[in-house]
Amino acid sequence: MTSRRIIKFAVYASLFIAALLILFFVIAPLPAHAQNLRIDDEVYVPAAAHAVTPWFTSLTDIWITNETGDPVKVTATYRPMNAPPIPTAQSFTLAPHERREICDFLGPARTPTATDQCKAIGLMGIDGFGYVIFDGCLDGVDCAGHTGQPSPATANYRAISVESRTYTTSVAGGPLGPSVGQDIPGIPWWSFGDPLNPAEITGIRASDVFHTNLVIINASPYSSATYTLSLYDGGSVGLRDQAQITLQPLEARNAGVTALFQKLAEWLKANPTRSATNAFVKITQSGVVLTPDAVAVGCPDGCPGFFAIGSLIDGRTGDATTLEATLTRPLTSAQIVSLFGPASAQVATPKMPPPGALSERAQATALANMTIGVMHGLAVKAATASAQSATVKASAVPLHKRMEKE
Repeated sequence: MTSRRIIKFAVYASLFIAALLILFFVIAPLPAHAQNLRIDDEVYVPAAAHAVTPWFTSLTDIWITNETGDPVKVTATYRPMNAPPIPTAQSFTLAPHERREICDFLGPARTPTATDQCKAIGLMGIDGFGYVIFDGCLDGVDCAGHTGQPSPATANYRAISVESRTYTTSVAGGPLGPSVGQDIPGIPWWSFGDPLNPAEITGIRASDVFHTNLVIINASPYSSATYTLSLYDGGSVGLRDQAQITLQPLEARNAGVTALFQKLAEWLKANPTRSATNAFVKITQSGVVLTPDAVAVGCPDGCPGFFAIGSLIDGRTGDATTLEATLTRPLTSAQIVSLFGPASAQVATPKMPPPGALSERAQATALANMTIGVMHGLAVKAATASAQSATVKASAVPLHKRMEKE
């Protein structure tokens, strides 16, 4: 079950892009990147905190939206970084189309005071740093996880979207003031990398001012895997260093690039006045080892998958910039059809004749006809996709093997 809001979002985005391309007299095939769609019934926030130190406190605020007209039970499952992935879960219910803000989401629940900015504060009662999986289910029914294939439970899933802000508050006498805050968007479950689809994180810096942390999450409950992290110089595209980490099912690792890449650390030590900038990291998954129950639950390959994110931190202020991972392979035509229905393959992509081939009036007429044709194709796509919305997710499961829900 894919929400009609997802379909509408995709169509509106396509219309906008088509309009821009029309201005340049060309309508080209539209590339697809999973990160452009944020809504689904299972959403990952790859980094969240309620961490108290002698110098500052790191907190995460959450905004979560029920994207449907039904009451939705949301289950939030937290797992720590750099530790056994023992889950902690809490549930709450959202009214139809409700949007809820929860400040200091991982902290203990408490009654807001007159000086607080939020009406809801705290939920999980955790002191730590980790990632959170949000699952949306029709309230009052069972949403047992399926096993990589369509199941009756699919009809009970409900679409949600999640945004987050992680920030620090200062401690009296500490070295840093309060930070502005870092936006970390929720990522839908099907936007993961896998052994055939590596990820890249660009914008890596390392110096006496900036440092970069990377988060890698093994998103599969049914396999462990090895991750090869390759550090490249963005200017020369030359491989500078490599590191490997192995993650158990649902385990997550957070580390600085100087801790991961020994050659980079040695170079910075030898060149204290210089900076490493414009670097990027490529993340490749391999060495998948199945859990004993993987085949029985419908994951004969272990359903491998991972998420990754980077954080570029300004050491002078503590402010951070999110470096989202880019999957290196766009969706194929077959995958687009599976996600959005057969009509998505019927959108024409004509091109204008070269300048001088037609009179000015003829060019205007051709442009108008081309525009109408494309918009009609998108409208047909929207209508067909909307009618098929109840079955889209089931058809997409074989392409992106769904991870078992908790």
